Amino acid sequence: MRANSLTYLFACGCAAIALSPERAAAQRNACQIRVETNPVDWVIRGFDPFETQLPVATFDLVLVNDGDADCTVSPLFQLDRDGFGLRPQQGGQPLFYSLYDQTNGIDATPRAGRSQRRATTPRVRVAARQQQMVRYQFAVETDAMPGDGIFSQQLSVELEDERGLVVGQRRIMVGIDILPSARIGLAGAYRMNDGRPTIDLGELREGTAPVPLQLRVASTRRYRLGFESRNRGRLMIPGTEWAVDYQLRAGDRTIALNRGISEISGGDGRGYARDAVPIHFVIGEVSSQRAGQYSDVVTITVAAQ
Repeated sequence: MRANSLTYLFACGCAAIALSPERAAAQRNACQIRVETNPVDWVIRGFDPFETQLPVATFDLVLVNDGDADCTVSPLFQLDRDGFGLRPQQGGQPLFYSLYDQTNGIDATPRAGRSQRRATTPRVRVAARQQQMVRYQFAVETDAMPGDGIFSQQLSVELEDERGLVVGQRRIMVGIDILPSARIGLAGAYRMNDGRPTIDLGELREGTAPVPLQLRVASTRRYRLGFESRNRGRLMIPGTEWAVDYQLRAGDRTIALNRGISEISGGDGRGYARDAVPIHFVIGEVSSQRAGQYSDVVTITVAAQ
């Protein structure tokens, strides 16, 4: 029994050795495809949502054939996990995106978990010992932007041959890096004069001036408003010492203009903020003041916290 067993094993070993040159030759003549990405991760860096630039970029897949036979494949994108969408690192509402194959003119977005496979899906032919580039446009939808930070998703790029078999694969990260940013603007009763908003308070009377005005604030997170009065909270006749004290109210908060820059915070801390802050000017005692044109310059700044 031992002799029979040894003879059987020896015969199998000889057969394997005899086939190895043929297998080596077959491998040399086969398609051996791999996929590289340029850059490694597809991330739109430093995007400011309040600038005019759109969150769109192009990235490349490089299909490299290390074999001695041509390869014909279809690149497809597969979600690694979770549902479709770019998610913030701390969890929360995702941002949707699209991947468009500019080389072949098809939508490659894996909305249902994988790029949609069609009978007419173009295939990419990569000659032996050559490489072929496929360019994609990556665009992010920021209409429902939840805030700033890095939003990302892990994908697998799969190369599918004519038989529907995956013959090459690579993981990549797609995403967008949204910068902390804030903007302000005015709405209501003002006019532009030499590129600067000018507010007419009308005839000065003690009390709140009847001027409808709002400060419009948009921020990717909580924000800080800074107020600074050139005359430290006084309306003055230029070139004289005649002055009328006044206060500025932003919403329900009174701003101290007599001590340099005064700051208040806004936003609810839950991401993107879009606020309309009523602005009121409260005029002090005017009965003993000289008639004339009183004015001040107030600088308002905003910064994301």
